[in-house]
Amino acid sequence: MPKEQMMTLAALRKRMRMSQSEVAEEVGVSRETIMRWEKNSSDMPAKYMFIFAELYKYPINGIFLVIVSLLAIV
Repeated sequence: MPKEQMMTLAALRKRMRMSQSEVAEEVGVSRETIMRWEKNSSDMPAKYMFIFAELYKYPINGIFLVIVSLLAIV
């Protein structure tokens, strides 16, 4: 299986032609939270990683490689 290209949340959102407000409504958080996570997703609860992967139709390990690798260890 080929390794997926790493993509940022912002790049994936733009690829889906969605605004931060649209993503926030879909995910169930504020636009400010989306803005913060697009800059630094390190404080994002794990459940949202799966939500973003599904919303953006992109493999979770192509968005959150380091965090997913750590989850596999636990």
